[in-house]
Amino acid sequence: MTAAGLSLHSVSGVCITHDHVDHILYAGAYGEKLGVPVYGTDLVHTGIANHPRTKIKIGASKRVIAKDAPFCIGPFELTAFEVPHDGCDNVGYRIRYQEKTLVIATDLGHISQEVAAQISQAHYLVLEANYDRQMLERGRYPVFLKQRIRHKYGHLSNDDAANFLASTALPNLSQLFLCHLSQENNLPELALNTVTAALAGRGWKVGVDIQVHCLPRGKPSESYFL
Repeated sequence: MTAAGLSLHSVSGVCITHDHVDHILYAGAYGEKLGVPVYGTDLVHTGIANHPRTKIKIGASKRVIAKDAPFCIGPFELTAFEVPHDGCDNVGYRIRYQEKTLVIATDLGHISQEVAAQISQAHYLVLEANYDRQMLERGRYPVFLKQRIRHKYGHLSNDDAANFLASTALPNLSQLFLCHLSQENNLPELALNTVTAALAGRGWKVGVDIQVHCLPRGKPSESYFL
């Protein structure tokens, strides 16, 4: 944010998708030290409070939301919706501003009917492309972890994301952002090539009808103005 010329104090709210540690570790610090509201379902807030690695617990900054119940942060209308994952009360977010809709769906083992219905409304979509199947199979992860990732409540592969996008009517979609790429089991070029090839195979003109971006892991992305 600093590199983009933005202040941490300019943030109006933090929305939590689930209670896995890579998503919640500093939520309490951000909310309590900077006074930023932290939004999550009641079960997610319970998971954050009980997690042994969250040193600063969420207190005054706690905001409880319910799935499928719209709420507002400034001019944005947000709706949390259920996604299939093995955390606690996992959600994605649909965010509406004026006539545009952004959908964020990450950490999900498959695309359910509910998720598909949300994505079908998106002008802009942030979607998980976590792993390449061959890299996962040949990689060094233990068998139980490979099984967890492949499970229908695990993570979404490049192929899963590509096949869904290529076979679904997405009349409004103009910008696609692939996210949550595994450091061990994926490469940005693999994710991009798999998705763009599938879209092109179904008649999408990538770069004309739709722009596809791969968000980097471990560093900020460039700034996007939508």
